[in-house]
Amino acid sequence: MATSPTQRSLAHLRREGYTLVQVVEKWIPRARRRVDLFGIIDVVGIHEEIPGLVGIQATSISNFSSRVRKAQESTSLPIWIQNGNRFEVHGWGKKGPRGKRKTWQLKKADYDEVRLYGRGDPGDNQEATATPDGPEIHPDHEREGEA
Repeated sequence: MATSPTQRSLAHLRREGYTLVQVVEKWIPRARRRVDLFGIIDVVGIHEEIPGLVGIQATSISNFSSRVRKAQESTSLPIWIQNGNRFEVHGWGKKGPRGKRKTWQLKKADYDEVRLYGRGDPGDNQEATATPDGPEIHPDHEREGEA
């Protein structure tokens, strides 16, 4: 059985030193769908040395932009952040040089990056440029991780 993005994010958080991690999305059998915590969070983690919780939206690389847009449109996310918590979108995909073995790579966007990513008309996939209050985001913005 293939490892899901949620399972990859759980393993990643454990490697990063999070002592408590939990899947918080739930399966609704009658509706045949998954429901995220507050509509945006699949996994929650607690790190002993970092205050607050981290909420993770885990997905595949191909769905990364749509999950960022989902987070941008959420009315719950600002409240989550205002209460001292953090938020990240994790996009997982196999990547590597042509002709070489592909490895699982993590593309990660934190709350500040989510606020900037793809601002514009609904449905556009353009990356935002630098603003006075945040970093510049590039399409190749990627952090590596292996599960």
